[in-house]
Amino acid sequence: MGNEGIIPGLPDVIGNWKSGEVQVGSLTIGGNSPLRIQSMTSTDTCQTEVTLQQIRRLVEAGCELVRCTTQGKKELGALASMRKKLRKEGVHVPLAADVHYLPDLALEAAGVVDKVRINPGNYGIGPRQRALVPEEARKLQKEYFTRLIQRCRETGTAIRVGVNHGSLSEHIMQEYGDTPEGMVESAMEFLRVCRNMQFPNVIVSMKSSNTRVMVQATRLLVWKMWREDMHYPLHLGVTEAGEGEDGRIRSAVGIAGLLIDGIGDTIRVSLTEDPVKEIPVAKKIARYSLRMPAQGSRKRPVSFLEWERRKTRPVLNAGGDHPPVLIAGLNGKKIPAGGQDKGPSADFCFVPSEKQLGLIPPGKAGIVPYQCWQSLAEKPSRIYPLLDSRYHAAMASWKDNPFFVEVAAPAEITRLADILKKNLPAILVIRLPDKHAVECLEECFYLIHEHGLGIPVILRKKYSEADPEDLFIRASCETGPFCLDGLVDGLWIEEDPPFGPDNAVSLGAGILQASRLRMYRNEYISCPSCGRTLFNIQKVTARVREKTCHLNGLRIAVMGCMVNGPGEMADADYGYVGAGHGKVHLYRKKQPVLKNIPEEKALEALEELMRKEGDWVDPA
Repeated sequence: MGNEGIIPGLPDVIGNWKSGEVQVGSLTIGGNSPLRIQSMTSTDTCQTEVTLQQIRRLVEAGCELVRCTTQGKKELGALASMRKKLRKEGVHVPLAADVHYLPDLALEAAGVVDKVRINPGNYGIGPRQRALVPEEARKLQKEYFTRLIQRCRETGTAIRVGVNHGSLSEHIMQEYGDTPEGMVESAMEFLRVCRNMQFPNVIVSMKSSNTRVMVQATRLLVWKMWREDMHYPLHLGVTEAGEGEDGRIRSAVGIAGLLIDGIGDTIRVSLTEDPVKEIPVAKKIARYSLRMPAQGSRKRPVSFLEWERRKTRPVLNAGGDHPPVLIAGLNGKKIPAGGQDKGPSADFCFVPSEKQLGLIPPGKAGIVPYQCWQSLAEKPSRIYPLLDSRYHAAMASWKDNPFFVEVAAPAEITRLADILKKNLPAILVIRLPDKHAVECLEECFYLIHEHGLGIPVILRKKYSEADPEDLFIRASCETGPFCLDGLVDGLWIEEDPPFGPDNAVSLGAGILQASRLRMYRNEYISCPSCGRTLFNIQKVTARVREKTCHLNGLRIAVMGCMVNGPGEMADADYGYVGAGHGKVHLYRKKQPVLKNIPEEKALEALEELMRKEGDWVDPA
């Protein structure tokens, strides 16, 4: 696929690249160290007691590194005070300063905290720099960064080069545009300075609210570092992931997509909630993304430099150019037909017996076991049989009627390969085992690729997690990366009671949407809050969601400030951004349309903007 044969493929690169170690205070990141979990305070850094309480709670929850907003010298002074207090209490969690724009502040922070985070897209960028031609601006940035490295070498401070999709510098935008390639080159400019100055104490990240961009940029960065013999550890995160189930699914899909590659040394889950809630989610993502060391083959046939959906022939409404489908297993329960207020709708409904055919909603296609299908005196239209590998002889003679064929192990794909090559109207269902689902899927897709099987593939798995959060994080980690890589043509998720088929369909829809393959509902991009946030981000996000949830297919961003907001909502349709105390800017795509709107009038103004753009409909 893609560039294979021209450049090394994904397995070759990640199999031959390993991160080095970086010391951040008392914490070692990278190399053979375990995956580290970090977070960021959501408080005003100058409110030291409130911030200290949050840091203590984060540490108690298992957070290993805490980042704090550092807008100026007051915040840096507060950080210095808090660090001393924590050390006296015996709390040695490393503290990181989040610095934007100000090189002199970053220099001062290097003598105060354990790590300084800078963004190459805005480091040292102000009115003076924006007036320079690109080559001069690049040279000035390099000078600023060189001074920071010298200072960090003196103080033993680590640096995070944190690139954000949507906030790239002007010279990068002119050459690469707002692309994964631009993100990577933005980081590499700074990493080459580190290498030339023999400064190893650097961690790098590629952040985006778009999971596909985040994964593609990080893989591309690994490839570039591999080519230039760099080994800087990687920090992973889906920025502005949002809240609730959607935020957890989006984070799991993106982060797990890299962890199962063996990429990533530290992670942060960015939820629009109390940051303490991020820690258990991060731990679950780490747990469900673990591979079996002895079987970590990493055989996915994925193009390394560009995203490409697996090419398949269409069967029914699966495969080809069709969006991935959802299958609901009814098993005695009805499922909502879907609609504006009822959530996503399944494309196919499976029932295990003839008696349950009546559960299939009118107009929906159905699937039944092969034995049941054979026993039907009259074959209803749009009811299709599900065969397993025992019926390979029956499959071989099936020419016209579409059917589903299920395998439960990679060896069964090899057994059926000659039959499935014959252009039959078949849809392959891979039933995942309870354990080691990722390894099983990688082997299956490797064999599908090797045998040249251009048939649609549906992933099927039954989950029995009692905790809803465990359920959708595990399902997202196991199936989401394969959706994200464009290998999957549908999901069939089943859940034990008390969850029903409607929950399973909603979860599958969330995974497909997080993978950027199909959009079922609005996507809300919202920041996790920090000291720069100019309003209660959780309450405002809830109000925006309540106002717009009856709409469909829009990406709506709620951002707390102008520092990261406009950049980190790079591909949102609409943006609601804090612009000052009690003031809001409204964006259409990347452009500010209405500025300094009083917060109490912002929702009304957002509705009017959507009406003007033709995206608003009145609630039913």
